[in-house]
This record gives sequence, structure tokens and C-alpha cells, in this order.
Amino acid sequence: MDNSILLVDDQALVRLSLTILLERTGYKVTETSNGVEALKKAAGKAFSLVITDLNMPEMDGLELVKRLRSMSAYKDVPVLMHTNESSEKWVRAGMAAGASKWIEKTFPSEILGIVRHFIGSPVELEDMDTGKHSCSRLAGPAREYHEEIK
Repeated sequence: MDNSILLVDDQALVRLSLTILLERTGYKVTETSNGVEALKKAAGKAFSLVITDLNMPEMDGLELVKRLRSMSAYKDVPVLMHTNESSEKWVRAGMAAGASKWIEKTFPSEILGIVRHFIGSPVELEDMDTGKHSCSRLAGPAREYHEEIK
């Protein structure tokens, strides 16, 4: 398994914080801001895990999960719904669509244990203290976020 993650969220700050966290712990993250673009990326590469928001423009997370599950390469890939929605109605809809887990948006670090549960850890925890792993994509997403909020 290559520890690659497709991260789908329309909020640049959410993508930035999760990308920094996940890349610093050794995962390879590909970001996109909506379901339509996510499907294009998923068709071109088999990711180990998908993290998607629910409420996004162009295609919401439920539709994205349904379409991913219809692709043979994604029948068994863990798909995490990472959203602010917490009502039982939404959770049931997400699980019925094929989500592997429903996660309410809180602190980004809380998602790390869940990712590790589904696809393992790409680095040993002691490597984290040596500084071997650092975020390689801080400038790009930070610059994009800055442009979005201008």
C-alpha cells in the first residue's frame, strides 16, 4: 500500500491543515476542492484512502461516495466523511452511500488515529522526533488560502 490519500474539501484552510498534518506523518496527499475534480483524480490513480467533506459545490460528498463505490478500484477503499454535519439523518445517509466512517470536523490531529486505523502508519513514530519528515507543501496551499481570503 502506498499510503496515498485523496483529500476533498471546499475549504482551503481545512485542506491546508489536514495536508500539513498528514504529510508530516508520511502520507502522500492529493487535494481537490469538489467532488467533480475528485472523481477525475480518482479515475487516474488508485488512492489508499479518501477523506471528503459533505457540503461542497458542484458535487456533494454523498454523491462522490456513491460514485467512488461504483468504481471497481474503490469498492474496498476506505472513504471517510469529514464534515460539520452531525445529525443522525446525515450519518445514516453517509453510511448508506458507502462511507467507511463519519467524522465530525474538530481538531485535525484527531483524524490521524482514524487514518492510521484504516491504512496504517507510513513511518515509525520515533522518526517523527528526528525531523526526518517535514511538510513539503506548505507554501502552495498557504499561498492558495491567502489568495482565497483576499
